Amino acid sequence: MVDVRVTVETAHGYDIRRVALLLHGGGTSKLPVPHDRSPRSYDPHFDLKVAQLRALHRDAARSEPDSAPDGTEG
Repeated sequence: MVDVRVTVETAHGYDIRRVALLLHGGGTSKLPVPHDRSPRSYDPHFDLKVAQLRALHRDAARSEPDSAPDGTEG
């Protein structure tokens, strides 16, 4: 995993914010939760969860040895 991103989709008049993981090689994977479906304003709890996921990713990346996705040294 390279990064944690927020995507916005519109469905039935609602903006739906979802978390997507940017993968090595450029692909993405959307997570089922957390998500925010709000017609007027954004949910601050969603933003907090995204910040926590980013911090978890940052901490994991810092503790990993420098290696490529296939396990070879990078």
